[in-house]
Amino acid sequence: MQSFDTTSAVGGRAGTLFQDIYACGADGELPFKSLHLNLARPIKRITVSSGWILDGFAVTYNTTDGQTTTVEHGSQFSSPAVIDLNPNEILVSVFGRAGYQSYYKREFISNISFGFFDTVKGTARIVGPFGNSNGANEGKPFLCSEVVAFGGFAESKATEGLSGLFFHKGVGKRYE
Repeated sequence: MQSFDTTSAVGGRAGTLFQDIYACGADGELPFKSLHLNLARPIKRITVSSGWILDGFAVTYNTTDGQTTTVEHGSQFSSPAVIDLNPNEILVSVFGRAGYQSYYKREFISNISFGFFDTVKGTARIVGPFGNSNGANEGKPFLCSEVVAFGGFAESKATEGLSGLFFHKGVGKRYE
């Protein structure tokens, strides 16, 4: 059985709740069932749509049956930033700023960055930040380590679709 912890949310709560650690049943309704993520290497790709804020993102997950599944949240731009993980990399940190945005008059994810660790080479890389293109630096800093999946609040809109995030963290050994 897969085990994980869930953090508290950062940013706003507008829109529909999503939890990538779960996938809808065949009919798209409850009950939810586990995605059965490959916890050793759960994430294959992250695409980010951003401008003044983090508007939306998509994550491609590796599953235990050797397949992948991609989920999108919030606004998806036609030319997003694409982050591909090499087969030896894991996501070790997600950080940025989140909170009230005076221009939009509501809470969002202001910006986000990702830290990756190559478990074979022992090297690290940081990708980002995405968002905050207006330089406002509003909101409070956040940091989460050992993220295996994302959750949050989003709606399908042309822009400003993603409101807030929380993180699912793996419990126990993640990689060999």
